[in-house]
Amino acid sequence: TLKSLGVTEEMFQSALPAIKVVLIAGPTAAGKGKIVETLLLKHSDLVDVTISVTTREQRENEKAGSYFFRSPEYFQALHEQGHLFEAAIVHGNWYGTLKSEMWRVYSQGKIASLEIDMNGVEQAQEKYGGKPAGVLILPPSHAEQMRRLLSRGRNKDRDTVMRLGISYDEVIQGLVLGLKPIINHTDGHEQAAQEVADHIRAKYNM
Repeated sequence: TLKSLGVTEEMFQSALPAIKVVLIAGPTAAGKGKIVETLLLKHSDLVDVTISVTTREQRENEKAGSYFFRSPEYFQALHEQGHLFEAAIVHGNWYGTLKSEMWRVYSQGKIASLEIDMNGVEQAQEKYGGKPAGVLILPPSHAEQMRRLLSRGRNKDRDTVMRLGISYDEVIQGLVLGLKPIINHTDGHEQAAQEVADHIRAKYNM
């Protein structure tokens, strides 16, 4: 929480206009996680990721520290007490961005990377009173998107169809919200991450 960092809510709100962020959104299986990993590897001088808090269960072989996994009750308490910058339900689970994580990255003089859904994008744009840097990560094709989904081995056919159906609306919404579309080819994470970094530098004149 902010309090654990010695920061008050007033201090956070006062600094918010100076806290630079990049919103990373996109449909399921677009490869957002890979983009973030590559950004941290290749552009660590520019960005750092904000670790999201979620109510979903940790997946098998999922890297430690990728999320803060919390119970629905704990998440609700965080939300009610004002510790979250944005929060939304994604595929049946709550996800949110901690203000303390944004402050941690800000204190390092870096851009805070927020991997969020479209509802989170809308919340962030509203709170910034404008449009911060934001990208819409896209798979190269619907066929590749389905291949990636099925290769995860944890989605039932009905769940896969539901996720694909939702993703079409997400793409349209992302474009309407002004996110910069970036295609994430199967073997092109570095290229896509470079495009994200270029967008950040152009947006913030860096």
